[in-house]
Amino acid sequence: EALGRYEEAVECYESILEQDPHNTLFQNLKGTALEYLGYFDEALNCYSSAIEQEPDNAGFYNNKGNVLHSLGALDESLECYNMSVDLEEDNPGHLINRGSLQEEMGLFAEAIDSYTRAIEVDPSNLQPYLNKVA
Repeated sequence: EALGRYEEAVECYESILEQDPHNTLFQNLKGTALEYLGYFDEALNCYSSAIEQEPDNAGFYNNKGNVLHSLGALDESLECYNMSVDLEEDNPGHLINRGSLQEEMGLFAEAIDSYTRAIEVDPSNLQPYLNKVA
């Protein structure tokens, strides 16, 4: 990913998934690479497949929420972010993503709650402070 070789990454992930189609790690990674390439529908399919097989993985819900957000499906995105926070309540990244979306949706009190919780979890992370005062 750091080299921007997402097309090659997708090919590698597909090759691995041909051998092990239920490998949720590589489904998720393929979704991330597809998302970077702008193939949001395909990325969504990867994340959804990973969630079906591993429904307790907060990161998969967070990633699905990100792509749904990019697609403009805000309510569905918020559902995914809520699920990621429910599964992993001490992850500041999930809380910040949820708060940012809540703010965009005009749910300001909820956004402040999400940012406040992110600060409680990781006081050294500046992002929720900045979002909270914006």
